[in-house]
Amino acid sequence: MKTVKMLSLFLIILLLATSLAACSSKNSEGEQSTNKEQNSAAAGETPKQEDKDKPAGTEPESKNKEQITLKFMAPWGGEFDERVKPFVEEKFPNIKIELISKWVGKQELEETFAAKENPDILLTTGGFEVLKDMELLYPLDDLAKQNNVDLSAFRPGVLESMRVRDPEGENRLLGFPMEDIQVALFYNKSIFDKFGVPYPKDGITWEEVIDLAKKLTGEKDGVKYHGIAKNGLSMPFMELSATGTDPKTGEVLFSKDPKFKKYFDLLDKFRSISGNWDVEKDEDLYFQNQTTAMAILSITNLAGMHGTKGLSFDMVKVPGWADQPDITPNYAPLAVSVNPNSEHLKEAFDVIAFLASKEHQTRLHRHGSPSPLGDPDLAVQFGEDQMSGNNKQYNLKGIYSGTKADPVYSPYGPDALYYGENYVAEKASEFITSKEDVVTFLRKMDEDYTIKLKEKMNKK
Repeated sequence: MKTVKMLSLFLIILLLATSLAACSSKNSEGEQSTNKEQNSAAAGETPKQEDKDKPAGTEPESKNKEQITLKFMAPWGGEFDERVKPFVEEKFPNIKIELISKWVGKQELEETFAAKENPDILLTTGGFEVLKDMELLYPLDDLAKQNNVDLSAFRPGVLESMRVRDPEGENRLLGFPMEDIQVALFYNKSIFDKFGVPYPKDGITWEEVIDLAKKLTGEKDGVKYHGIAKNGLSMPFMELSATGTDPKTGEVLFSKDPKFKKYFDLLDKFRSISGNWDVEKDEDLYFQNQTTAMAILSITNLAGMHGTKGLSFDMVKVPGWADQPDITPNYAPLAVSVNPNSEHLKEAFDVIAFLASKEHQTRLHRHGSPSPLGDPDLAVQFGEDQMSGNNKQYNLKGIYSGTKADPVYSPYGPDALYYGENYVAEKASEFITSKEDVVTFLRKMDEDYTIKLKEKMNKK
């Protein structure tokens, strides 16, 4: 009996010792694990754990986010792949972005909605009036502030030209600029040399351009040359900060505002250049045909001109008025806006903020899409990748000098858009080949636009 009791006591002691050893082992392992994690954290490493042990929210951000598709409405084809799709999808792995290839106009939007498609992002080429009509205005000021978007990075005048076009007159930011409108005076060196005329320089005035055009219009070696092309002659108007109607009353002002008289008097001098307009069709004045000495063109034409065989050319800053030579045209940029009815408002905002960021704008600018950013070091990189460095031979620094004109806007129109409505530009082109005097022509513009305005207001 005594032997049995001793054996039982021995077994109890053995079990206790085993249990204590196991606890000690576990505690030691725990300490080692904790120490290992602390050492890893100190080294900047993330401790590895089994997936089942991961607390919620510790997965990589891209895995945590829902995979979504955004629709981007723009009148593009290949441009979408060149400017948007691969870069957005690389930046935001959880976002797939698709194109709705249509202009952002009222009819196109109605057709798109009728087809049960809902664009999340809209490329506005025709101003924001259509977005108001379709109840698609989405102000970005608060979101820009909350997300630390640096609005001061844009060129002076760019955001102002967008804010002034708030159709409700509240000066709100209704989109981010994606591409600026930058024009220059292109000139053909060979034609200047042929006529023995010195090349133009930055700071040239419109009156001086007229004098040059007269000297460069004529026949040489059996070829008829023209001093200046007709396209781009709306630029002097875009430097005057004038609008054709009173923003408050809608009164038509073409014959009343002296700025219009000033502009059309200048056009009268252009059309008086003997022989310059003696062409069968406007295409005969195209700069790349190498029989026209000068043309006011967007710098998006630079790569194409560079690739034109035999064309020796350069650019200078767009001409200015003698009494304000530093002022340059101020067109509204191409802008990307968010549809307030999007199911993915935050993601749509993130995408348009990225499209306007320096990261992406540097890429676009170097590939030939003028950036709205104000960095002078970026400005001279225009087209560098697109032209394999050959952009450096052109006067990019000069064309980006100058100050954008103060933007103006009237809800009664007519707006002056580079890729959209531009009633004054249409009338300027008509005037160049007409024989009517300035006063009569402006009076007829009053009459014509009054009718158009009534039709516009009746549709609302």
